[in-house]
Amino acid sequence: MSITEKKATFRGNLKDIPFPKLLSEIYGMGVSGTLTVSRGKAKKDISISRGMPTKVYSNLLQEVLGRYLVKAGKITEDQYHNTLKIAFESKRQHGKVMVEKGLLSEKELDTFLKNQSLLKLLNLFKWIDGDYFFIKRDLAPKDSSLGGVSMPTIIIKGIKWGYSLDRIRKAMGPYSNYYLYPGESKLFSLDIIGLNSQEEWLINLVDGTRTVKETIEMSPLEFMDSSRLLYASIIMNILDVKGTAAAAPVVPKKSDKQDEVTTNLLKKYQMLAGQNYFEVLGIEQDAQLPEIKKAYLTLAKQYHPDSFPKEILPKVEKTVNRIFDTINKAYRVISNDKERNIYILSMTAPDEKVTASKIQDLTNAELQFQKGRVFIKKKSYEDAKNSFEWSVKLVPDEGEYLAYLGWTFFLIAEDKKGGDAVKAITYLKKASLLNPSIEIPYIFLGIIYKVQDLKDVAVLQFKKALEINPNSVDAKRELTAISGVKSDQRRFFGKKNR
Repeated sequence: MSITEKKATFRGNLKDIPFPKLLSEIYGMGVSGTLTVSRGKAKKDISISRGMPTKVYSNLLQEVLGRYLVKAGKITEDQYHNTLKIAFESKRQHGKVMVEKGLLSEKELDTFLKNQSLLKLLNLFKWIDGDYFFIKRDLAPKDSSLGGVSMPTIIIKGIKWGYSLDRIRKAMGPYSNYYLYPGESKLFSLDIIGLNSQEEWLINLVDGTRTVKETIEMSPLEFMDSSRLLYASIIMNILDVKGTAAAAPVVPKKSDKQDEVTTNLLKKYQMLAGQNYFEVLGIEQDAQLPEIKKAYLTLAKQYHPDSFPKEILPKVEKTVNRIFDTINKAYRVISNDKERNIYILSMTAPDEKVTASKIQDLTNAELQFQKGRVFIKKKSYEDAKNSFEWSVKLVPDEGEYLAYLGWTFFLIAEDKKGGDAVKAITYLKKASLLNPSIEIPYIFLGIIYKVQDLKDVAVLQFKKALEINPNSVDAKRELTAISGVKSDQRRFFGKKNR
């Protein structure tokens, strides 16, 4: 142990406390100093000012500025080596030399330095082990090369960057059957994280009545995105986990009117996403113009950006604008007789709008789809993937085509629990949204989750398939297999032993 390390305020290993949790605790302590993390010869020093990382120093060659710029496509390898040689001989900073040579502007250099520094920090989220120690210093640097990125944003970005499917499953494993509650964090809030509307919707869904598994299942996000966001929220105590469910839904404590307005707007936006224009305006299809105008003016007054207090608008402006745009678009179409008739026709008789060219595309897509299914039976999975890709290219909004394409990605994957499995899940979830009347995406999802040892999640998928089609033989067989009863499971994989 070095003399410097002996002065450490605290020390440990990332095996015992994951890096995002370590950052969260340092932020909570509000201390200033230097956090050193090392693994073998690799070493990084992070300057901390009142709990916030400000600068990151790394001895890894692949993380130097020049290598970063080459990888980003900003400079060539020759330009990197030539300017590095000049910097070495003249004992000047490499970045300044590149500016002098006209390869970067001062503004670009500043931007790339901030991005590079943030990347050096985010790469630490990939470290599963490594020793760390923290030395408290009263005079930590006040300027930041990280561009003022908030700690919650760093933690969420880092978990998205550094946690693979296997790793996030292991991290979330202990929480799977626990119930999610709103947390009591006074350090972190949704206000400063910058989540999108679906991510905020997921966090706002938590009320103590659902387990982690059930919450992920209900999420509008993909499996990995949901897991990463919930894991980050648990680490920061934005969410909490408990062994028992709440007797009644727990309403999160509202810090002010702003939180209540934001929640209501998110719910409204989620609702509008599944409505037609008549439902958006709250009118019947045979409504006359005066009624249409009245409905529009009522909604426009309620959701116009100017109707929100100045202290609340900055946080909710994006969602408000989306709602207001949807209302305006609905009014423009419904208030015009010609466009209204076309819109009604598109709702009730979309086939009448199909052109000869479109009919040909539909025919070819179906032919490719049938060929793909034959290839699957022959276990020619690569050929099947090519056929389904053609089907999706010709008719991109057909959920069944997309479902089979996702399934082939899983079938050809060497690692059924790796990145290709995630890709397959992404396609299948999108397919279920495109065509909610077919059960096949849920059957495929169920099988994938079962292979990944997420049997409870798999059961939910098969049950969804049976809700859509109570006579689904495949869903019944899979549920029977999970329950431990022997059954023939050869349809999708070709063998019982998967």
